Amino acid sequence: MKTLRILMLAVLFASCHLDALFKGAGGGAGGGGSPAGGPKARLTFADQPSQVTAGQVLAPVRVAVLDSAGQPLTDYTGAVTIALANAGGATLAGTQSVDVVGGVAAFTDLTIDKAGSYALRATATGAATATSAPIEVIPPPPPPPGATHLGFERQPPPQAAQAGSVLAPVLVAALDASENVVSTFTGLVTLDLSSNPGGAALAGSRTANAVDGVATFSDLSLDKAGSGYRLRATSPGLSDATSASFDITSPPPPPGGATHLGFSDQPAITQVGRPTWPVRVTVYDDAGNQVRSFTGDVTLSIGYNPSGGTLTGGGTITMDLGLAGVAEWDNVTIDQPGNGYILRATSPGLRDGFSDPLDITADPPPPPNGATGLGYMQVPTTTRAGDVIAPAVKIVGVNGNTGTVAPGYNGPVWVSMGANPTGATLSGTRRVMAVNGWATFPDLRIDKPGRYTLRATAWPLNYKASPPFDITAAAPAPGLRTGVKPARPGAKP
Repeated sequence: MKTLRILMLAVLFASCHLDALFKGAGGGAGGGGSPAGGPKARLTFADQPSQVTAGQVLAPVRVAVLDSAGQPLTDYTGAVTIALANAGGATLAGTQSVDVVGGVAAFTDLTIDKAGSYALRATATGAATATSAPIEVIPPPPPPPGATHLGFERQPPPQAAQAGSVLAPVLVAALDASENVVSTFTGLVTLDLSSNPGGAALAGSRTANAVDGVATFSDLSLDKAGSGYRLRATSPGLSDATSASFDITSPPPPPGGATHLGFSDQPAITQVGRPTWPVRVTVYDDAGNQVRSFTGDVTLSIGYNPSGGTLTGGGTITMDLGLAGVAEWDNVTIDQPGNGYILRATSPGLRDGFSDPLDITADPPPPPNGATGLGYMQVPTTTRAGDVIAPAVKIVGVNGNTGTVAPGYNGPVWVSMGANPTGATLSGTRRVMAVNGWATFPDLRIDKPGRYTLRATAWPLNYKASPPFDITAAAPAPGLRTGVKPARPGAKP
């Protein structure tokens, strides 16, 4: 009898664990999506400073938009707004509402005017808010004796520069009451726009420490045309200075009808600090044709930065006719491991291009083990907007020579939007580690009706697009029927 009781307890224990396992499996990564009616996205601070001097520009603050499984929502459209969570009499200045690009909103000109400990709060439509870690704001050091105010020793060039082009170097000096340069001044000087007729963003190194009393700004640019821009220079303890006005003109239209950039060779999964294979970006027209006559600058940077990594080997390539509209970077590395880095290609006057998600591993990445590409064993099917795509999408690593599943492939597989005519958002578990060649995506959702394709990637394996599928309008709320008036209280059935 004692043996029977022990056996019954063991069966009960196992059944409880199996029940919990099956319930957990239905919820996807991290326990599933958002509660019914809750946000389908959430915000997180990807980069923020821990300390700054009062009145000085904070190091770039980057807020990422994630889905319920913690994956970047690179198709999110909208703006993120930032504010002080605990102002305490302090003022947050700078651009406080920024459009999301590639799943990230970057704030580059924020300042806090009083010493203390503060946190930032980020909000966006349809996304759960986020609060930053504490930021310590320290008092500024006093200026050296004699320095009273700032002055522009070299003004922005009065002749019009093109939007996106670097201005000639601007010099700001610390001056005494007699307008002499105070050569002992080595403090930090910050530039921003005091007059912004075109609504431009001021890019480049906007803070600089003075050398022999003079701060040099050599890489400033503005991204929009306008007449009558002015710069303002500030430094703690000194009176501000305002520059003479200057103009910015629109760049000439790109040659050959060029409209946008696209990654024609994607970065491959690689170990931290090691170069990925060559990354190529091609210039296209609206019809998707390569524009071989394009000349201009194309810049490669990180568009989504999940681990605060630094890109080496990117930067700007000046295109000439010999490149036939294709820019190539041969030695691209990222110095921090993380899943889901996305590279961004930009060029003045063209729509940006974004790479597929890229994993940077701490150890050597998993080998392909016979896999040369990807295939769909269960394609996405017609589903209502906001509902989980069922049956679950299943993707396998395949050997292109034999057309069979490569059971040795156990690397990561990413799913992203392919054809996306409505700008919809794909949420759910978008990265799955293959097991015996198989990767199952249990909780994918698309939020808008339309006809779409998915794009499966596991570089260096060849990507695979799904067949087109439809997302239909969401079901009406329970208890509501179109065209039927609700019954009056007390009315007979």
